[in-house]
Amino acid sequence: MKNYSIAAYDNALEKVKTLNKTQQDLFWRALEPDTAKVADAKKDFFASMKPDAKVSHIQEGTFTLLRVFDALCKKHGLSYFIYGGGVIGAMRHKGFIPWDDDVDILMPREDFYRFWEMVNDDILPGFYMRPLLKVYKSIPGTYGFSYSLRSVDHGSGGFKCFLEFNMLCKVDEVSEKVASEIIATRKELGKTIVKDFFNNEYQDKKTRYAASLEFIRKDLDSIYDGLFFKSGNHVGYSTHIGSRAATPRFHTLRTEDVFPAHKMELNGVEFDFLHSAVENTETRFGDIYYLPNDITSHNHGVDKGYENWSGILSEYIQKTNEEMGWNK
Repeated sequence: MKNYSIAAYDNALEKVKTLNKTQQDLFWRALEPDTAKVADAKKDFFASMKPDAKVSHIQEGTFTLLRVFDALCKKHGLSYFIYGGGVIGAMRHKGFIPWDDDVDILMPREDFYRFWEMVNDDILPGFYMRPLLKVYKSIPGTYGFSYSLRSVDHGSGGFKCFLEFNMLCKVDEVSEKVASEIIATRKELGKTIVKDFFNNEYQDKKTRYAASLEFIRKDLDSIYDGLFFKSGNHVGYSTHIGSRAATPRFHTLRTEDVFPAHKMELNGVEFDFLHSAVENTETRFGDIYYLPNDITSHNHGVDKGYENWSGILSEYIQKTNEEMGWNK
């Protein structure tokens, strides 16, 4: 395996991320003249990628939180699946994508609600589940809740690392038609009852977040089930009408595409992914050994004010690793 130095990597990355696929092909050929070894050169190149020190520290905090979440799910019998950039990270980097700073997680609706309630009951002291209403700029008027597990405000002793969630809901039909109908329903509801709900005023965040859980679970669930799970005989899953996914990211999925979980490693630790995670990622993204030209859009700005809470993050990582016995 050829080792690429950090200096060579930095120089190459600046060149590659501005190139289209044809130009990138020429770059790879220049990096490795032996055509038979180009595929290996790509893998070596991506495997050698390292984030800068600040992003690496934030990723370490997110990874620690992910391990705590994984342990809780195992203890309480909850299912989850890492998806999105986490799959590419596992496949291509055996860890985080160097410019990514969170982990995207899918959970069956019932398990997600159980976990949310557990967080509300302080099973993770210092953390809360934040449902934030967002509108997709790419499809004006399309709303969705962004669900994220976060540390308390960094001004109150917390830090900015988080896990992003999306729900898997049962459907009695798996098709592009159903996926499109779910998106249309989500967009229409954003103009009516969801907008009305958010026009209400709540005294504090905790009250608003608790009200959001009840609103989604009672009002939106009944609408979803009445439209997309009428028979009670589920054949697959899709995202919830309360999800922020504006487009069918993974469309509707057959049950066998979801279960049983596919195991892959991040940073040498095994986690759960969708059963069809590899095939789904290759279908959605194509060749993952091409760099996207929108790297900066994958960063959520969690490094803002980093100097103010980096020490708190280090303490959380060290304390958690010691308590969980992960330093041994």
